[in-house]
Amino acid sequence: MPLSLECKVVNTVTVGSHTQVTGEVKRILADESILNDRDKIVLEKLKPIIYDEEQPGC
Repeated sequence: MPLSLECKVVNTVTVGSHTQVTGEVKRILADESILNDRDKIVLEKLKPIIYDEEQPGC
């Protein structure tokens, strides 16, 4: 996995048949292959799966 977020659950709320989970990011682990020279994540290198209802196919 080139990117991993370690989170702590802060709150959960049940809404109908769903549960909304709110969390706090405690640690971010990123492989050097997706970072630029300033240690920032480059989305073009990560190639995440993104759902965008406004722009199908993204």
